[in-house]
Amino acid sequence: MAEWAIETHDLTKRYGYRPVLSGVDLCVKPGEFVVLFGPNGAGKSTLIRILCTLMKPSGGMAKVAGYDIADAPDGVRTHIGLIGHSSYLYEDLTAVENLRFYLRLHGVDASERRLA
Repeated sequence: MAEWAIETHDLTKRYGYRPVLSGVDLCVKPGEFVVLFGPNGAGKSTLIRILCTLMKPSGGMAKVAGYDIADAPDGVRTHIGLIGHSSYLYEDLTAVENLRFYLRLHGVDASERRLA
């Protein structure tokens, strides 16, 4: 097991010349909980997107479950789950159809799963 569940050192993100994250250092042990507080535009969502490998940092280092987000994004993704504000479900599909759609999207053979 990795010493840290989440580890960042000098993590930065810039949009052009505008810094969004500047030198974020974070160490979270396995089993610990973290809450991010801050006003709109503080960089909370940007940090989460980077840790989930949805966005590349401009600099610094980040690891999740011992996997470097730049060198082993697939390893990171096997150890995380993200629940966003929106459900991202298609309202014109049934629950089972939505599940099958997302299984196919992630390369999982839906015929191997019992969905209904």
